[in-house]
Amino acid sequence: MKSSSLTLAAALGAIVALSAVAPQAATPRLVVDPETKSLEKSGWTYIGMADGTLIYMRDAVPGSSGQAKRVLTAYETLSPQDREGFTFRSVQSIGEFDCESGRSRVMHETFYADTGLKGQTFSKPDKANPEWSDVIEGSVGLMRIAFACRERPYA
Repeated sequence: MKSSSLTLAAALGAIVALSAVAPQAATPRLVVDPETKSLEKSGWTYIGMADGTLIYMRDAVPGSSGQAKRVLTAYETLSPQDREGFTFRSVQSIGEFDCESGRSRVMHETFYADTGLKGQTFSKPDKANPEWSDVIEGSVGLMRIAFACRERPYA
């Protein structure tokens, strides 16, 4: 108990010292209140949180191929992230879900500088035929396929 109190005191002392030298470095980088779930106000369904990212989904969009079902996914990060030099705080993707085989693939992603799918954007050209990925137990992919395939069981 005593050593953890000393460790906590040392950590707090370092934060205070750092804030005196570099105030911006001691400022928390939290940019989204996870309790707000702001995208729900825009028609998104909150499905969970993983690794500091809130995950939302919206029902099927036109363009599904064969047995696959297309669904929109939105992500809001609790702190800024980087993709190829672009700092982002939210992402929208179009995913296809093969409910019978229990696999998914991302068809397109757009990264947004701000929360709520707003601000400057970055996206890469779409691949003609993206690879399918098996859904792994306990993953974000499992949360996503459970939402996408809720009307018909997946493998």
